[in-house]
Amino acid sequence: MKSSPIPERVRYLVDAYCTDGTDAEELHELETVLAGDERARRFFAAYCRMHAGLLFALRAECAVRLARGSASPRPVAAVEHPVGGAVELPQQPQSRAPNPQPP
Repeated sequence: MKSSPIPERVRYLVDAYCTDGTDAEELHELETVLAGDERARRFFAAYCRMHAGLLFALRAECAVRLARGSASPRPVAAVEHPVGGAVELPQQPQSRAPNPQPP
């Protein structure tokens, strides 16, 4: 039996959570969904792992370029998506601060 897809609203809430875009109502809605739906919890965990991996890859690429003194102002990192697709995200301009903070 094929499982049904994750509802678009749940996908939106999970993405908003990972990008600090949830308000108190949406956070409560997400918590309620996750408490009652195992598939949503699995999706949430996989999505958070993917999001963290992307952030790590972008920061690592930025650190490598900074250490090498790269002149490229907007490097791009490609990271393999857990389901096999590739994701490319532009990086923010590099900072020369000792511990650059994300924007």
